[in-house]
Amino acid sequence: MNNPYKAESTLDINFPIYIKRDADEKIIEYLEQDYLCYILTPRKFGKSSLLTRATEKLKKEYVCIYLELPSVDQEQDDNQENWDEIKQAKKVKTFYQTFLNKLINRLKFELTKWGLDLGFSSIQEWNQKFLDPEPERFFSYLSDKFINKIKIIVFIDEIDVVKSFPFPTDNFFKQIRELLNDKTK
Repeated sequence: MNNPYKAESTLDINFPIYIKRDADEKIIEYLEQDYLCYILTPRKFGKSSLLTRATEKLKKEYVCIYLELPSVDQEQDDNQENWDEIKQAKKVKTFYQTFLNKLINRLKFELTKWGLDLGFSSIQEWNQKFLDPEPERFFSYLSDKFINKIKIIVFIDEIDVVKSFPFPTDNFFKQIRELLNDKTK
């Protein structure tokens, strides 16, 4: 007899046993109203499964992108606080470039379903096309290019990885909030 239960991974949208929670409907309701949403709960409580189901329901009207935050390799001395500014700047750039690369690849794929073009096809092309290839510029570009055309929802999972970064990530989350705030003005 097969075990009908599954643990330790995201449940497929068609998985026969899924316990629906209030959060399943609330997340969709809030996203449709352009709220910035956070799902904060301990590991293995079904956050990724909830996001998978929300994506399935929202993808008919929105471009939905699901990403996990990239980790940053930690080349460190015995004391993590001994990082010099160059190493720290390199780690920050690596994080942003890896994140943007994942986002660009997913956006390219999803936008073609809507007959839309991102305007470039890789992180390298983005870096060459714009003098300021930082996330702030990228988010601004997305907002300008797709405003009034399509809504883009980006689900970012595994954000707890930022606790291990040897640099502050406040600016990253600030940019996400500002993008939403600009859109609602």
